[in-house]
Amino acid sequence: RFKAATVIDGATSSDVGQGALGDCFVPASWGALIDPLKDIVDRVIERRTGADGQEEWVGHFYKPSWTGPYEKVTTQATDSDLYVRPDGVPKYMRNRTTPNTVDEMELHAAMFEKLYAMFKGGYDVLGQGGIPGEVMSAVLGQHYDFIAVTNDRIEKIWDTLKQGTDQGWPMTGGTYDDAARYIGTGMHENHAYTIKGVTIDPTTGERRVTLRNPWGMGEPEGDGVDDGVYSIPFAKFADLIEVVNLVRLDGSGGGNVAPQQRALHASGE
Repeated sequence: RFKAATVIDGATSSDVGQGALGDCFVPASWGALIDPLKDIVDRVIERRTGADGQEEWVGHFYKPSWTGPYEKVTTQATDSDLYVRPDGVPKYMRNRTTPNTVDEMELHAAMFEKLYAMFKGGYDVLGQGGIPGEVMSAVLGQHYDFIAVTNDRIEKIWDTLKQGTDQGWPMTGGTYDDAARYIGTGMHENHAYTIKGVTIDPTTGERRVTLRNPWGMGEPEGDGVDDGVYSIPFAKFADLIEVVNLVRLDGSGGGNVAPQQRALHASGE
């Protein structure tokens, strides 16, 4: 049973490390949420003393509705037991900034995944893949936007990413199910990435997008430390990213239902 603090020195996307479960959409979304929303851990994850005097954990989520208010749901109570590999490291979501031991691992990422799995019906359900926007909606109780990255919408997509960066919207990008497209790019097919924001070079005017691989590693060569965080030109982003999911925290989201969006399910191992 893991015993350390839920948060150590603040929760950031750098903490998040996907494990062997093919649920990239979950850690990518959690990373997108915890960077701009500093209170989100406390809003979602409750660690408390149960009626029997033992520590227990519950998660607070929202069931989506496209016709009315979202319904707030609290999961059944659980403990902090996690599936582990033979070396004792959690098999699924883990932490990238603390030792992954029972006494030292910062717990918010692993417990978010466990509680979200309970909300959705189990780790097996998450392992079948999913949509990042659905995770963010379940956390925030707001509709998400699905934006297909197509040539006729490139400038609008840039404007949206810029607005999201300025206003702190949680944003993710999903790649194509086409391995050949990603040869030599340092990126991976059928995978979800946290979009950390966009920048414009003040000298050259080049537009760039900063991404984070939820594995906490794996990125294009020449970017320095292999921590999964890197910046690519917006033109390259538009070529490699198939879809953007985001939640407009001002409530102006379109609330689009996108059943045609593929489930993303790359594994971290």
